[in-house]
Amino acid sequence: HLSIRRQRQMCKETGYEEAKPLLKQFLYDHPGHSGGHFYLGRCNSESKEAYWFAIAQGEFETALTLFYRDGKKSRIQQFSDEYFEMICYLELVKIRLRQLVVLMEFRAGKTQMEPILKGAEQALENARKALPNSPDIATMEALIKPVREYVERFSGTFPEPNDGGRVARTQAKVLPGGD
Repeated sequence: HLSIRRQRQMCKETGYEEAKPLLKQFLYDHPGHSGGHFYLGRCNSESKEAYWFAIAQGEFETALTLFYRDGKKSRIQQFSDEYFEMICYLELVKIRLRQLVVLMEFRAGKTQMEPILKGAEQALENARKALPNSPDIATMEALIKPVREYVERFSGTFPEPNDGGRVARTQAKVLPGGD
């Protein structure tokens, strides 16, 4: 069996893509291990494949669910209980910020971006509750602030470009759930 310490070391040494199959096997054998889900979330969030961050989001949410089920105990020896909770939430903030970047690239409007931005802000507040004095909180606040200002500048959606529908067809192909 692969220890959680070895998983972390493997992610650093061999790269995230190479660590994924071993982490999946570890989780097959230990499905309730919050630390394994955390590291698989990290692997997926670092993936070069487009939109793997959505899968990573599920892993971080699973890690948090298991963490709470286990009485708010970190299964990663190097992480205090508070740090594990905070870092899971900060990973969720990062994922939601990446989702917002994609929406901005596709010229989404405030109505599409607002719920994701609120999710990022709520995840940041949850991280702050876990470890209020962490400098990582201020770093994430600094990342969210310009996104909030960007979203506030728009009251609806961007006007459709006059391109004969090319952008809409491209979005349908690229975005999850598209044809």
